[in-house]
Amino acid sequence: MGRAILVISLLFSALWHTSAQEPFDCANQRWVIQEDGRFGRIDISPSSGAMVFVPLVDDLGIDTRAIAFRSQDRLMYALATDGSALYRYGRSGTVQTLKIDPVSTNYQYEAGGITPDGQYFLVVASTAGRDQRYFWIDLSDPDYSAREEISPNGVFLQDLAFGESQTTFLGYDALDRSIVEINTASMQMTRSPFIEFDDDMQGAYFDAFGEFFTMGTVVNGVAGALFLYDRTNGQYSRSNTGPPILIKDMASCPNSVDLRLRAQTKVAIPCTEIEYAFEMVNNSGQSISNLSLVLDLPEGISYIRTLSNALVGTDISTPTSFALRSMTLPPGEHTVTILLETDNVSARELDLQALLSGLPNILGDDRLSDDPTTRRGTDATVLNLESPDQEDVTITSLLCEGDVLELDGSPYGSIVRWNTGQTTPKITVSEAGTYVMDAGNACTDLLITFVVTLASCPFTIEMAEEVLPDSVLPCSEIRIRYTLENGSGDERLQLSISDTLPDGFTFVKMLDSGLEYDLGSADGDQSIEIRNLTLPEGIDTLSAIVYVDDIEPGTYGVRSRLWNIPQELGPFRLSDDPRTSGFDSTAIYVLGTESDSIVVRDSMCMGEPKYLDGSPYGVDFLWQDGSTDSRLSISGPGRYELIVFSGCEESYISFIIDWYPGVSLSPDRVVDTIRLGEELDLELEALSQTDSLSWSWSDPVDTSLSCTTCAVPSARPLRSISYLAKINNEYCRDSSVYELVIDNSRRIYAPNVFSPNGDGINDLFQLYTSEFAWLIGLELRDRWGNIVYRCAKTRLDIEPCTWDGTVKMQGASESVYAWSARIRFLDGLEENFFGDVLILR
Repeated sequence: MGRAILVISLLFSALWHTSAQEPFDCANQRWVIQEDGRFGRIDISPSSGAMVFVPLVDDLGIDTRAIAFRSQDRLMYALATDGSALYRYGRSGTVQTLKIDPVSTNYQYEAGGITPDGQYFLVVASTAGRDQRYFWIDLSDPDYSAREEISPNGVFLQDLAFGESQTTFLGYDALDRSIVEINTASMQMTRSPFIEFDDDMQGAYFDAFGEFFTMGTVVNGVAGALFLYDRTNGQYSRSNTGPPILIKDMASCPNSVDLRLRAQTKVAIPCTEIEYAFEMVNNSGQSISNLSLVLDLPEGISYIRTLSNALVGTDISTPTSFALRSMTLPPGEHTVTILLETDNVSARELDLQALLSGLPNILGDDRLSDDPTTRRGTDATVLNLESPDQEDVTITSLLCEGDVLELDGSPYGSIVRWNTGQTTPKITVSEAGTYVMDAGNACTDLLITFVVTLASCPFTIEMAEEVLPDSVLPCSEIRIRYTLENGSGDERLQLSISDTLPDGFTFVKMLDSGLEYDLGSADGDQSIEIRNLTLPEGIDTLSAIVYVDDIEPGTYGVRSRLWNIPQELGPFRLSDDPRTSGFDSTAIYVLGTESDSIVVRDSMCMGEPKYLDGSPYGVDFLWQDGSTDSRLSISGPGRYELIVFSGCEESYISFIIDWYPGVSLSPDRVVDTIRLGEELDLELEALSQTDSLSWSWSDPVDTSLSCTTCAVPSARPLRSISYLAKINNEYCRDSSVYELVIDNSRRIYAPNVFSPNGDGINDLFQLYTSEFAWLIGLELRDRWGNIVYRCAKTRLDIEPCTWDGTVKMQGASESVYAWSARIRFLDGLEENFFGDVLILR
């Protein structure tokens, strides 16, 4: 950590960039490149919480899907999608080509990120929808040399971002639809649960508080979205939504300063004391001095005192404001807590928002505080002040049988008295009834009534069975863990567990768990018997050690039975495998070979790397070339020998590899331009040496292609878009990118003169277009501003509005008339059009 902070501190001193490249402000922003080439910033509206795209550059002029921000020089780095060039650019959009062909051009590059110390730009190389290589481009090397590594199998990263670690990053894997955390030193990978099909993700970034976000779309592309990923529990949630914003890649500047204001409560009555916490983070790598933290208080709330503050500064607070001047903010996260009191005023909504000022220019503007309980950007922290003369409050709650319930009266004050005699704002009850809290204080006397009703809840007892590890070699031990969840409301006595093991598995011993039970099994038994088990409420575990004999490789199953359960809870429970979605037995995978010498036949595709995997057969490996890894990389057909050392004895594996008939899709990339609303057949040339050939088209919005599995789908997108076409013949595969650029210029034509004389030539005035256009409203006015014609709500390209040059059934005089129209186009955009027309009779 010390080394990382030392390097990041260069943010304040090392600003090496060309004079033509203006550095970005590192103010915790999010930047994106859209599919149409526009570069800009993603902001969050404080009022609505919606995503807003703020354009910065109309077109960077580079084809890239891998961008990353470097805090050390505050510039953006990008790699061409085909790996042909390394770029650098600033906020003015001036692009500098740093190196031609910095990496192999045999791949497509979809994702990239810069390590926190700023030294390496990691880009991910992929082919046929799978990541193949990592390229570490050394940004400190004047020649921008690149180091190549093999990436993990079964991953296709859309984007990645580094947090605090130099070797660990997070990203979105489109192949397995999950968020992955990969340690590049050990190549260990952890995955989130499956991402819902409605949600799609293209970008990834960290914010200053270390929270990880992804950006994409929801409801099959109907809206854009930011997703927050919780690294503690592996779950993701939609944070913000907005108009669809199709992006190639995104980057952020987390090495910044940010401020939050957290409230103890969101509801209060007059004369109530409330704690507020200023949460500040400084990720710039250096202490920042001469800052000011000020919270000007609205009418209705007053400053009392500061409860905690470990920061150096001068506190000059008054009843109407909290102010900490000449403050020094060291690196890391810091909290300052203050006590405020609501005044004796009428009901109102109070907006509290602090200001952190005095930041260096390179960190951008001053910071307004954000309410961390909402996802509305830099929004105020709101307190709802209840009226002292309001009617008494009644709250109803349900209490499950055998459970307890907490009644929370803290929003109505801290000086309280309950009809039970208790004087704390929160009490716990175990019986149904009426509980009344008197929240009287110097300003008001308010009665809060909690009506608690007894309810029948779905209490139960459940058991899960897990094998650790689930893949094992013969002649070794495994651990079987039973997880018991008692939610029945009471301690349960004299329960029993029975687990019959497969042939070749024998019980060794139980591990100490702290639970009381009698063991009916002995060492060497083929079953596990537990009697007279006392199971308290909550979750507990039991673990058994089991020996795996010299048995054949394969999949074996175990399932335990929990019985002697009280009759009202059902006669027994069968165990479930917690690693699967269904209710099923638990699998044990025994590795190894069926004989001392086996032959494995396989094929490989021309032009694609091939790895021979010995891990299913043992734990120690010796290949014919002397390597000892579990996998061997080969470049062509042949016979490859492997000696595997399993848990019992060594085995000899012969891999015989032949060529497999290949496939080819050309060209590698197609770019076409169509008008908004037009339809185009996407045609590519596919060559295959077999009759078996399947197609797969990736539609980023899921609605613009006529089909995704046919050879020539019809495309009708509403915005510029890229489709990834894939073909395979059950073994070999190839891919190509088809880009459609939408010409969305709005072509509306109107005559500047017409002659309504009834001769059938140019007798009518109307607007003309070849596009899908909905006329919201059309007006024509004379020279004095009087409306002479009005028309609305019609399809302009099908049923246009026409003016025959009459006003109140009389022919209009020869003159110039002004017209104005508001038109909505196919993509939802509305525009105003203006012009004038001369009448000649």
